[in-house]
Amino acid sequence: MNMPHTRLGKKENGDTIFMERSEYTARLSASAWITGEGLNYPAHAIRRHLAVFHAGSGEIDQALSLLGRLWSLRTEGNEILALIQIAGGMEVVALGPKRPEVARKLIHSDGPKKPGLLKLCSSLGKKIPDLAEMKQMVARFEACLRAFEASGFSEAEGIRSVVRLVGQ
Repeated sequence: MNMPHTRLGKKENGDTIFMERSEYTARLSASAWITGEGLNYPAHAIRRHLAVFHAGSGEIDQALSLLGRLWSLRTEGNEILALIQIAGGMEVVALGPKRPEVARKLIHSDGPKKPGLLKLCSSLGKKIPDLAEMKQMVARFEACLRAFEASGFSEAEGIRSVVRLVGQ
């Protein structure tokens, strides 16, 4: 997770660090990169990393909200940005929901406005028939999601290792 402020994750001197983290994330969350519509890169990366940050902090509602904002960004004609969206969702599902039904919904949702990660992978895979390496990465994403679910949503190392391959 690339956050420009290195003290955000530290536990020492808890009150000061928590206040800094809260102020930082509140200001970033109010920025046009998060709230704006019709943005492209780096909005994808900013939303991805802030969603992952919240998921890792146990703030799953904020993470899911940011994930929704990430997935609302357009990716037509730019498969790399679609890959960033999927990687962000995978990181959130690996770090965040401790309730299996939430993780299962993130992975399997079939809704047109909020498709699950497997549906996003399938859709992207169909758009990149000539990009063998990217198609192989999407297949690895799908395999990691299925393995995570098969483990009872407890073994996320496969997800963590594969999403590292997607731009930071």
